[in-house]
Amino acid sequence: MVSEIFQKVADFVVREGDRLPALSGNAPDHYKAKQWSTEHDHAIEEALKNFLDKVGEKYELYAEDLHADEKRGDNVWIADPISHTIDFIRGIPHYAVVVSHRRRGDVDFACVYDPSMKELFIAEKGKGAFLNDKKITVRDEGNSTAMILFNMYPVGDWTMDENLEIYKKIVSLGYVESFGSVGLNYAYVASGRAQLAVMSNKDTFPEYAGKLLVEEAGGVFTDTKGSPLTASSRGIIAGTPSLHQKTLALLG
Repeated sequence: MVSEIFQKVADFVVREGDRLPALSGNAPDHYKAKQWSTEHDHAIEEALKNFLDKVGEKYELYAEDLHADEKRGDNVWIADPISHTIDFIRGIPHYAVVVSHRRRGDVDFACVYDPSMKELFIAEKGKGAFLNDKKITVRDEGNSTAMILFNMYPVGDWTMDENLEIYKKIVSLGYVESFGSVGLNYAYVASGRAQLAVMSNKDTFPEYAGKLLVEEAGGVFTDTKGSPLTASSRGIIAGTPSLHQKTLALLG
């Protein structure tokens, strides 16, 4: 389904992720310099680095906990070791391991693994998006109410007033739900479980994976101004083509 190196990375992500459910709920937030980070976030990131070191090709690692400085090289691996660590800390099963790859500025591989549900969302550029080896596509709401995912809690530089203004606008488009892992939110759009995700993000570690998953599944992924994703993007719209267009008109 995907190239050999990408399959090896996906297998690594699954192995690391499968350790987490037994640890969830018993992992204190040790790293006060950064809100919501555990020894397990750090361990996965270090294990990924050690794994990639053995591949042989020169690369850069752009990851949330230990390698957070933006990388601009031609061969960059991007990781969110535990997407939504606060859920992992509290034993709430909505977290994921997220890894993607960017080659000369273009994202060409993405995987989001939910160890609680044993669900691996994976995509390679030009080959489609898959959930546990079954091809997935975005799906319009049809005669039902659109499912919209939105992180109500303000993160980074966002304020509650700003988030409430976004909520007041997007609630006209469908039923608005707030889940934990941003990486999984994008995967849910790609798989047709939700039609739209609007994120007031503080960084872009899960966004690169989300971008490829959504686009390979036939959706649209931009910032709230309609611009392509960059490391500095703040405010994301990911959805079906029709809902993305409507949301951009509301927020852009």
